[in-house]
Amino acid sequence: RLTPEPAPETAVKWWSKAANAGDVQSMVLLGRLYDGQFGKTPLVNAKTAFEYFIKAAEKGDSAAMVAVGVRLLSSDVSASDEKKGIEWLNKAIKAGNFAGWLALGDYQANIKNDPKAALGFYDKGAEAGHAECMLKSASFHMEGKGTKKDTERAVELLGKSAQAGNAQAHLFLASSIMSEEKPDIGKAYGHLLTAANAGMPLAQNELGLFYLSGKMGVADISAALSWFGR
Repeated sequence: RLTPEPAPETAVKWWSKAANAGDVQSMVLLGRLYDGQFGKTPLVNAKTAFEYFIKAAEKGDSAAMVAVGVRLLSSDVSASDEKKGIEWLNKAIKAGNFAGWLALGDYQANIKNDPKAALGFYDKGAEAGHAECMLKSASFHMEGKGTKKDTERAVELLGKSAQAGNAQAHLFLASSIMSEEKPDIGKAYGHLLTAANAGMPLAQNELGLFYLSGKMGVADISAALSWFGR
């Protein structure tokens, strides 16, 4: 913010000073920078990112614990270590970071190919109020993955995820409502608008199509073009 162009080397200089003085947030920021989360730069280095996340995790940062756990379960920066990865994720959960449940569910779903076990973790995260876990659990219930298909339960979870601020849940709810025999157009529009305002390109495109369709009574080409442009 203080230079005409991004200056990651300068950021590293100051964050490193702070990290060396024991500032945990600076360790996390360095991990994120080397991980490429601030954009692709010549400084991106997965191994260095992992080292900073480890330092922050050992200092008690729960987000860093999740980052370390995920990388130990599936990363190429070091030999995968399932036991240690799960231990770090459980530490994060104990510290109140329920993204740990999401990571455990994703590991079971994507690496172990065990949808039933994955759903168990997503459900635990959903019960704890984690919006993304609610969304994943809803998807599994909607598709009948790891459990019997239960559309009612899926919609209930989507509603809770949407209330927690998950834009994708709003988009899914809009789609679910529009697929009903007698859809509540106003309600679907509300969910779609919320998702679009949250910056989701897919939702913005769908809202543009919604305005073109005339489902609100009359087609609004100007509004459609505005959303397509965004």
